[in-house]
This record gives sequence, C-alpha cells and structure tokens, in this order.
Amino acid sequence: MDSWNEVLTACDPNINVVQSISAIAFDPCQELLWTGNDKQLLVSDRGVISLSSDSVKMTNRRGLVRWAISNEDTTDLRCMTYTTMPNSEILAAGRRQSMLVINIARGTVVKKVESESEIVVMRKSRLVCYGSTSGEVTLRDPRTFKVEHRIQAHTGAISDIDTTGNLLLTCGFSARLANAGYVSAVDLSKSGEMLAFGDAVSMIHVWSDRKNPKINAYSNPVELPAVPGPTSNVFVGENE
Repeated sequence: MDSWNEVLTACDPNINVVQSISAIAFDPCQELLWTGNDKQLLVSDRGVISLSSDSVKMTNRRGLVRWAISNEDTTDLRCMTYTTMPNSEILAAGRRQSMLVINIARGTVVKKVESESEIVVMRKSRLVCYGSTSGEVTLRDPRTFKVEHRIQAHTGAISDIDTTGNLLLTCGFSARLANAGYVSAVDLSKSGEMLAFGDAVSMIHVWSDRKNPKINAYSNPVELPAVPGPTSNVFVGENE
C-alpha cells in the first residue's frame, strides 16, 4: 500500500465518548460511510440494518424504523451478513448455538442453522465467512450452509473480516497485543478506491490511492433527514 494515503480522519463529536468502533460500512448506493459502536451494520438499497446484542432492526436512511425483531432468538447476537439473496435475506449469529436466517422484506426469522462456536463477525463473498473468539475463520456454502474450509487466522479473537474476489482480509487480537489503538473494524468501498477502518479509541480513518476517490462508480444523491425550519417567536403577556 505504498501509494495509499490517509484522506480523512473523524471521530465522535462528543469528546466524552471514547468507545471502540465495532461497525463500519460504505453505502453501496450513496456517497456515505456508516459507523457504529454497537455490533454491526449492513447497508442496502432498502435501508440500513443494525444489530445489537438483543435485537435486529431496519431503518431507512433518514432513521425511520421499518421493522424490528427482539425476542429469545435474538439474544446475544454479535454479527450478520447477506445470504445468496442479498436484497431478501440475512444470516445473523452470536453466542447461541444457532444462526438465524431473516427475511428483510418482512422482518421475520424464516430458518435456523446450527453452529458449533461463538461467532463474532461475518461477511459474504462466494462463501459465507465468519470469525470466532478463538481466532478461527470458517467458510460455509451460502445455500446449504455446509462447512467448506477452516482457517486459524489469529491467536486471539477475530475483530473484523472483509472479502474482495478470492482475497480474505482479517484483523484481530494476538497474545502479544499491548496497544490500545488497535484496528477494530474495516471495510472496502465498492469502487475499490477507498479503505476505511475504526479503532479502539473511537477514531475513523479513510485511506485512498487517489486525490478524488469515490465510494461507488455511480451513486444516487445523498438522502438526508428533513431539517425543520425555524419557528416564529410567540410572546405571551398582557396586552397594553
């Protein structure tokens, strides 16, 4: 990455907030970068899917909730990814011994898949890739969910993974780690022109190999929340 340089650094505007960035995702439709400090985010043309330790929900880009799931099945969730139908289904997993297949159009669990380890991060390329607390990465067929490969990528827990083509990128912990500024989340833009990562001290870093990088080759206009206009002053008192 000799030709790559940092083009943007950002942090939470609240200086009292110092939390590890656990979720970071480039928007596939607009020139936006989404980040969070509670589990994971998935972004599609339908909206933004966010996952917490006890729920999964979808909102539009203005923040309005489209659906939410919170019950016994969603307890201790840690991560999620798309299945073979990226605009229709996601696969969510965590500390429980089963993964959930969720229909994102209806916001319902349609299937459960058995898992053998505590899963902390998931991505999908040709295969579904997920990492565990033991540092192992498992690759499954996204249609049958059969295990295809297992890779011991780190000696400690996996922090994040990403895929592009036949390449698998991982970041995680090792027994020798002693630096509080470790990378905790990473994502590649669809255009391949930008790399973003978050660290343990709530900083977001964006790198690129060119002066005017784009997240997508062709993006829609950015959809922003409606800002209420100024209100007129109302005076209350006795008439003279």
